[in-house]
Amino acid sequence: MGAFFIDGLVSATVFLLVGFTMRWLRILGLWTPPAWIPPTGMSPLLLWGAVGIPARFLGVLAYPVFLGAFYLAVFEASSWQASLGKRLLDVHVTDAAGRRLSVARSLGRSFCKCFFNGFYVGALSIFSVALDPQRQALHDKVAKTRVVRGRPMGSGPIQIRHVLTAFGITYLWLVVSSTVLFRAVR
Repeated sequence: MGAFFIDGLVSATVFLLVGFTMRWLRILGLWTPPAWIPPTGMSPLLLWGAVGIPARFLGVLAYPVFLGAFYLAVFEASSWQASLGKRLLDVHVTDAAGRRLSVARSLGRSFCKCFFNGFYVGALSIFSVALDPQRQALHDKVAKTRVVRGRPMGSGPIQIRHVLTAFGITYLWLVVSSTVLFRAVR
């Protein structure tokens, strides 16, 4: 749970950077929200009704991206085998055989975790960890992964390309989604 909260703070930091970017793009005149959005904002329900299906799809996918699906996937498939939160708490993620995760499996695990959290099933993961003899959360059962104590063998410093990929994909996805969502008026 501690790693979850630390990683939530990391994800929120990226989200704040996106907010600052959108504001600066507006200040510089490089992006302006459509005229149909009042200056004080628009309720989420009205915004949802005002956009088309592609923009809604981007909006729905922005949720797991905001929660750190790409960030978690890239870091947990790296030599660290752990997100920043897991690394600080000295745990890492492996497959069922104790090996490093592929990017595909790590991404599947991350999206599964976000899916469960999005439908409020994530709380059941806490109980499954407490009650399961292998201490697996629901998303770990689905992805056939485990969270284990300690650091993996040969896990040196994180490579800058992992950091840039993890945060760059999240940042760009949210900026593009925000731009498209506000431009996609039916």
